[in-house]
Amino acid sequence: MEISDLIKKHSLSSIASVKRINPSAYWDDVKLEDFLTYTELDWLKNNFTNFSLRNYSSLVDLDLTGVPCIDICDDFFESKSLQNISKSGGKLKLNKSFCSLINLKKLKLLAVHVTSLPKDFGNLGQLEVLLLNDTSIKKLPTSFSNLASLKKLAIYNKLINIDIEFPASLQEIDFRGNKLTELPDSLFSLPKLQHLDISDNPFTELPFVKNNALKTLKIARTPFGIFKSNILKTKQFYAACEIEDPVTCADDKTIYLSATKKYYSSLHPNGHHSHH
Repeated sequence: MEISDLIKKHSLSSIASVKRINPSAYWDDVKLEDFLTYTELDWLKNNFTNFSLRNYSSLVDLDLTGVPCIDICDDFFESKSLQNISKSGGKLKLNKSFCSLINLKKLKLLAVHVTSLPKDFGNLGQLEVLLLNDTSIKKLPTSFSNLASLKKLAIYNKLINIDIEFPASLQEIDFRGNKLTELPDSLFSLPKLQHLDISDNPFTELPFVKNNALKTLKIARTPFGIFKSNILKTKQFYAACEIEDPVTCADDKTIYLSATKKYYSSLHPNGHHSHH
């Protein structure tokens, strides 16, 4: 069976003209379950990534939710038209051809088992939005700084190292719920950064870098953010920025943080495994 056979049989939009695809659900505005047999739909879903996207010259939106993506042909991502890719659940292999998506603007992966980004990820010069929520990515490639159009970035919950140069174009960053013990000055030096969420991370120190663009900063449930003195210092330095007002430690209060699995108090500012 070939995809072209299904297109011809059910009068679907041609490979050259289709703009929106989810191989397990829709083809442009056509609900595939209303036209394809169960066998045909199952075949399309399980074989779609065995064929290159090169000839889908009008394709803009690709949703791979429900599509097995463990085995992807080497040239699958070779598309000059694709602007949006999304997937919820399952696995996805970002092979070498992924970095040839020269017009990709948005990548959204939710609860997808992705362990790393390709080393040439920075080649995606048109990328504006990158959402890698509940993935297994631990660090970012050095080429990340080349994403000159990137405005919005969200990654959680395995990130452990962000000691890289970030694109100066970034306006919004969401790194909550990761494993970040250190925050580089470069993160706070971004000239257009307006919103930064680094809550639920195990860092104990916060860089104090002049940044007049920053409007909101969230540091709740961190070893740094639970102490009132640190919050006051942060508010004084980033005076024009709204600091999330988290629960802070009083002299007689103990707080447990799931980010570190430790108890904190004025007597144990670095944390302790028992609240006694």
